[in-house]
Amino acid sequence: MNIKVLILTLLVALVTSQQYSISQCDCSQLLSEEDCQKNDMIKCQWDSTKNTCKNQDTTINPVINYAKYCDNFKEMECPKQKPCGNCGSYSACAWVEGQCTFFTDCTVFNKTTDSDCQAISNKCITDGVHCVEIDNCDKYKKQQSCVKNLLDNFCYWDTKNNNCVDADTCDKLPIKFQPHTKTCRHEIQSCTAKSGGGCIDSGINCSDQSLEIQCVWDQSMKMECYWNGTQCKDRICDNAPTTLNSDDACKLFKTDGSCTTKLNGGCITRTTCQAATISAACIKNSKNEDCYWTGTACVDKICSNAPTTLTTNSACAAFSKGCITKQGGGCVLNGDCSAANISTACVKNINNFDCIWDSTCKEKTCVNAPKSNTTHDQCTSYLSTCTVQSGGGCQKRTCDNAPITLNTNDACETYLPANKCITKNGGGCTINTTCSLISIEVACIKNSLGQPCFWHAASGSCKDRICANAPSSNNNHETLLIFFEYMYCEFYKYRMCRKNM
Repeated sequence: MNIKVLILTLLVALVTSQQYSISQCDCSQLLSEEDCQKNDMIKCQWDSTKNTCKNQDTTINPVINYAKYCDNFKEMECPKQKPCGNCGSYSACAWVEGQCTFFTDCTVFNKTTDSDCQAISNKCITDGVHCVEIDNCDKYKKQQSCVKNLLDNFCYWDTKNNNCVDADTCDKLPIKFQPHTKTCRHEIQSCTAKSGGGCIDSGINCSDQSLEIQCVWDQSMKMECYWNGTQCKDRICDNAPTTLNSDDACKLFKTDGSCTTKLNGGCITRTTCQAATISAACIKNSKNEDCYWTGTACVDKICSNAPTTLTTNSACAAFSKGCITKQGGGCVLNGDCSAANISTACVKNINNFDCIWDSTCKEKTCVNAPKSNTTHDQCTSYLSTCTVQSGGGCQKRTCDNAPITLNTNDACETYLPANKCITKNGGGCTINTTCSLISIEVACIKNSLGQPCFWHAASGSCKDRICANAPSSNNNHETLLIFFEYMYCEFYKYRMCRKNM
């Protein structure tokens, strides 16, 4: 019994010694950002710089952390964050109080205009009280920020539900849009302009558009529309006004060039030249090829349709590219020289190669030269690559048919450049090959590869200028140097020759 009394006495003493507090928590006791922001009992705010919770300031003065990277920039160079999910590691700066500094968050800045928020960071706009981050439409909590989302698409403030949503229908697009259907179409393809501003659903067809400002496209934007003064119609050639009486006017009416003018005005679909019934429409066919009005009909503007009044190559070329004149006047398409059937047309073929007239028109080649050419000079005058052939006429130059009046290597090279011709015994030329096949001293200079030769007087033959062929008469230093001056011998080769003397 005494033990029970003792225990009871101790419990009463313990209870009476306890002190209870019903005071609320302090912001600094909240350790997570979530607890800090969601606490309704007290006004707290999260300091993202120090990662601590503190009492909410009546006037928010952001703690500015001047990161070294951002400090390096002036105002125009400060890389302010753009509204995107991943702007890169070097774009997180903001312009704050005259300095480029590390960007933390939009909401810490009390700015009431978009321009002031944008001046700090491209990522921020205002909600009328402070800056907020550009985000999805449904993230905006106030009407002033409910303008555009981070994809630059328009938002719409639903006054009934007091929230911001995507402007995904024509009636939700801004009323400030001027009455011009292109602005509406740019946002939503099926929208058109509304009288007084804003947008409405487009009529399905051009004929369903009731206002001139709506008369641009049908709903699918596959058919252009045309306002005729009282109603909207499809922009097709047949609907063009009769006041259009030229090909250019019809091309302006339908800019794809598919229309041309017609009798009594208006436009018609462009097809063939032959389909044009008036000269004003006789310009181009549907393939953009030229047409020609003969005076009574429209035809393709080709050589065979040229008038017979054209009697020169220049006149035919002006009519259509590639035409030459022909017998009886008019034009024909140029091709080989044989396409010309009169001497005045026989000038050049379609590849700009010279032609000659010799009862017929032929390519100007050596084999086609007149038989009246009976000398080398006459053939050279006719064509620089020709020489005379036996029996009259000309032939193509080769080393073997050079005239015997040529008696030096230079003369043979001039006769047929870059063909390795050299002079030969008795005059004329032969093709150069090796030193050993050269038969006369005057031609013994170099072989076909450009390597030097020398004339070996003792044997009366031409040889390669090499150490092994050095004549035994070369018994002094000076003579050896002269022998090898064209070979640019190295010193060790010179010593080999000395050894064999």
